[in-house]
Amino acid sequence: MDANNIKYIVAIAKYGSINHAAKAMFISQPQLSHILKITEEECGLTLFQRTSRGTKLTPEGEDYLHHCNIILAEMAKLNRYVTQAASAQSRLRVSMTRFRTLPSVSTRFAAATRTIPRFTIICLKTPPPMCWRISWTASQI
Repeated sequence: MDANNIKYIVAIAKYGSINHAAKAMFISQPQLSHILKITEEECGLTLFQRTSRGTKLTPEGEDYLHHCNIILAEMAKLNRYVTQAASAQSRLRVSMTRFRTLPSVSTRFAAATRTIPRFTIICLKTPPPMCWRISWTASQI
């Protein structure tokens, strides 16, 4: 089962029409009909009653839709977590004119950041064009 297929099933239920759902999801109506057919075959259930006026969820389809909504909500939570975790990484940029002090400075920074997870220190020697970039993360220290 594909995550996009779950979104397509939810759209069909929302719009009550394969044609309207296809337009809303930017997919062709025949392709969406095919996805619905394959999904129903895979799960062994008839999810929608098809009529000349559109589609209506069957009782099994209502249960299936309930689980689809739970899955989509959990996927959204996971995406928020990943985004927050990636942005939680801290960085400290240090620019120096005298590179010979780097060893003592790096030792002090390393000691100071041992207890800070996902912390990165970047030391740059300036002025350009002589730039040196050295970085550490807490897990490397």
